[in-house]
Amino acid sequence: MNLFSESLIRGEITDTRTLVEKIKLSHGFAIDVGGKVQHQWLETCDKTYFSEWFFQGLKAGWIRPVSARIEKADEKQLKIGCGMPSARHELAYIAVANVVPPPRYVVTDDIDFWEPKAKDADEKRKHEIKVKRKGCVCQHLRKMKIVVGTVTQALAEL
Repeated sequence: MNLFSESLIRGEITDTRTLVEKIKLSHGFAIDVGGKVQHQWLETCDKTYFSEWFFQGLKAGWIRPVSARIEKADEKQLKIGCGMPSARHELAYIAVANVVPPPRYVVTDDIDFWEPKAKDADEKRKHEIKVKRKGCVCQHLRKMKIVVGTVTQALAEL
């Protein structure tokens, strides 16, 4: 969302902004009722326009809070089996995607949603993991019927 908020400030039409507008008009956005996603968005995005956009979305209904949840076995596999960080916001996004109707999609460039163990890998390796949708987290999310993709992948698939 940070790239989206930057495009709002600059008045640029970027792939990220195009995707956000596409999702807004089609499926909308889901956030957790506990506020983790909202907090992360509002903390990382420029407040010049993003806060207004966010609260308009809540009011209009194209951003909607959901009771996010994730099964304990899935959470254990993601955290212990795959090494996904648990102290940040990543699991909140997965818990939200887990309860919404299809398409259940997480759009991100964060390698933790593919393969956390590749955090220190070079950019070429990270790119390969994302393009080929490899990695422990990505594969487990697929079993949960959740797709993780980059902006480019999501533009082509949503």
